[in-house]
Amino acid sequence: MQNKGKLFEKEFAESLGWFNRSHPDFWYMRWPDYKDWIAVSPKLFAPKAPCDYVALYNGTFYAMELKSTRGTRFSFNWIKEHQKEHLLNVSSAGGRGYFIFSTRVRNIRACAIPIEEYMILENELSAKGHRSINSEILISAGQSLIRDGSPWDLSPLFT
Repeated sequence: MQNKGKLFEKEFAESLGWFNRSHPDFWYMRWPDYKDWIAVSPKLFAPKAPCDYVALYNGTFYAMELKSTRGTRFSFNWIKEHQKEHLLNVSSAGGRGYFIFSTRVRNIRACAIPIEEYMILENELSAKGHRSINSEILISAGQSLIRDGSPWDLSPLFT
């Protein structure tokens, strides 16, 4: 079975390419991760990646961390502290830090949630003793990304 997270990353990369082709003033890149470093040499030190993708559009810097689940719940520990910290740093510096969530159950759906809104959700639920969030609640909390076949329509993310 193919890794659903990597499948979502591939779909998202294709969607960024589509957005780029129709918006020539858009720039993006995938941030190298651990596997990219060890592909060069297993002896290399791989720094923690701040996010999966970065972009620049209309003078705004975007940092995007992609997450997906095949289940009905999304565990808070699937997001590392350094990922939240990097997105918050981008946001506090004037950019936009987003988690891009996808649920891979039945109808494949995705949404973009600004880091601040995600932190409110996580903090409220954690204070009540929860260690995860229902995928439906998570998807409905963010800005829906629509996909008619392929690719994902990323225009709501970059408005």
